[in-house]
Amino acid sequence: LQVDNAIAVSNDTEGSTGRLTRRSARFITAALSGATVNIAAQIPSGALFLGAQFCVDTLITGATSWSAALNTGSTTSLGTGYGLTQNTKVNKLVVPEVLTALTDITLTAAGSNFTAGVIECVVYYEELTSMANV
Repeated sequence: LQVDNAIAVSNDTEGSTGRLTRRSARFITAALSGATVNIAAQIPSGALFLGAQFCVDTLITGATSWSAALNTGSTTSLGTGYGLTQNTKVNKLVVPEVLTALTDITLTAAGSNFTAGVIECVVYYEELTSMANV
């Protein structure tokens, strides 16, 4: 079974209106530049964040390594000291965290600013859909 982007479980006792949905979303940065780069993941407030995967699609230059962290509602680190070469992959599960605001991911350069490179990111989270009015 392959389901792209979301798997939902509905609540039959409420006419299938309340549901839990596990989601994934994929992002590719523009060319990296500067000290930090924001990935507009827009993970909704109240979602249960589960983890993220990163892949260096194009060699990163300028920095000596990089780190990733949730922001805008969380300061959970997604790791530090990651490599710069193409196909460097990072799989990061976290202690599940309920986010308290719309949340993005920030990539931060270490050693110097980013001058080039592209990173692909996939985020994983669960969210609830409200039951319908009776």
